[in-house]
Amino acid sequence: VFSKFVPIVQFGALSAFVMVIAVVTELFITPMTLSSVRLITLWDVIGLELRDRLIKQSLLLEGLSKFQIRRLILMSHMQDAKAGEQIIREGDAGDKMYLVVDGEMSVSKDVNGKRASIATLEPGDVFGEIALVSSQPMTADVFAVTNAKLLSLDWKTLERLRRLSPFITSKLFLNISKILGNRLIETTDKMVCRI
Repeated sequence: VFSKFVPIVQFGALSAFVMVIAVVTELFITPMTLSSVRLITLWDVIGLELRDRLIKQSLLLEGLSKFQIRRLILMSHMQDAKAGEQIIREGDAGDKMYLVVDGEMSVSKDVNGKRASIATLEPGDVFGEIALVSSQPMTADVFAVTNAKLLSLDWKTLERLRRLSPFITSKLFLNISKILGNRLIETTDKMVCRI
């Protein structure tokens, strides 16, 4: 039954128009919008075993509160590594740095055809920071000695963090600078010992 009363006809047409717009939005615009938004679930938070020891030992997290660390972790990417898995290959291009959350990693380098162990990394240690800040190839191989959890940070993540939390990012960059300074001191000491 169709009404001949003009206001009712106009209201019906307007209602039909709104329903068509709602269907188009629900089927096309909402999925396109959500595909570019990273959803963080409670599962992500519960799945991460953030230990006080990690916070105290990590130079990367120095000076950050637990809330700031949680925010950094939620904006980063967690990666699981199986024992024996190679995470970084010497000479490959790299744009990430990693924080060891759990497990043990081995850093080694090929010297005259022989594998030379450089360091063993434990929870709180970082690697890949040189490639992240300099866009240089990876300087060593890194293998997981045990099953491990790694937190990876790339420039895209750091840029997003800079926009949303400039204070956290400034502390993070200061800590990365300290880590690079320590690496330089260690390298200089090793070079002096060889002379």
